[in-house]
Amino acid sequence: MRTLLHTLWRFRAFFIASVKREVKSRYVNSGMGAVWLFLNPVLQLLIYYFVFEKIFQIKFNSLAGQDFIAFVAVGLWPWVAFSEGLLSGTNAIDKHQSLLKKMQVPRALLVLIEVCVPFLIHFLGFVFILVVLLLFGQSLALWWLPLLLAVYGLQLLFCFALSLALSAVQVFLKDVAQVLTPVMMVWFYLTPIIYPASLLPDAAKGLLAANPMAAFISAYRDLLLDNHWVNWSTWAIMLCTVALALLGGYALFRRLSARFEDMF
Repeated sequence: MRTLLHTLWRFRAFFIASVKREVKSRYVNSGMGAVWLFLNPVLQLLIYYFVFEKIFQIKFNSLAGQDFIAFVAVGLWPWVAFSEGLLSGTNAIDKHQSLLKKMQVPRALLVLIEVCVPFLIHFLGFVFILVVLLLFGQSLALWWLPLLLAVYGLQLLFCFALSLALSAVQVFLKDVAQVLTPVMMVWFYLTPIIYPASLLPDAAKGLLAANPMAAFISAYRDLLLDNHWVNWSTWAIMLCTVALALLGGYALFRRLSARFEDMF
């Protein structure tokens, strides 16, 4: 891990320039691409609202003690960043094969770049939707913003750790990225994003405890909606999850990366 941190620091200028270039190529120069980037989660949020509040007429305020739009929005945007970051990070090595043939670039850095771009863009969307909620009268505890950034940073590191492992395996098994899409869909519904965790039956509480993303989503809601400090147990879950994922992900990446050239 020390080697990884040292390498990332040495190539920080390359990292910053690459992130800027990726943001520009994906969103700034893509016509309506940047607009749809913000609209897609908004439309998704409105669909959930229409289905749960209007069609099924679920009294969400009495179930969760929160407005449906605010409750789902606070969980949805971090999830979208995580999902897109993981999919992008998984394809990082395959995407940059030609660059790796020409230059001596730290491979893990390319994975980090691919993860950071969606997280950066969707954080801007997250801030935008929070401002909209405030304008419509929703009470949000924005003075917790520094801690919100800390949680978001830990979530980014968790995504990076998983991406290291998956991107390395993807070089050898090209179906990993394809399998990941339905896996992320199932993971989404297993995470209390569009429903409160209190609705889960006791038999499913074990799945919730084993789901690290549930801790991250809970932390966002504690800070922004419930206006209180995140429980120490939640911090412990997030920190331990990130640490173990980084150690395991980097170990697997380092082991498999020695054979990347044979597959290019």
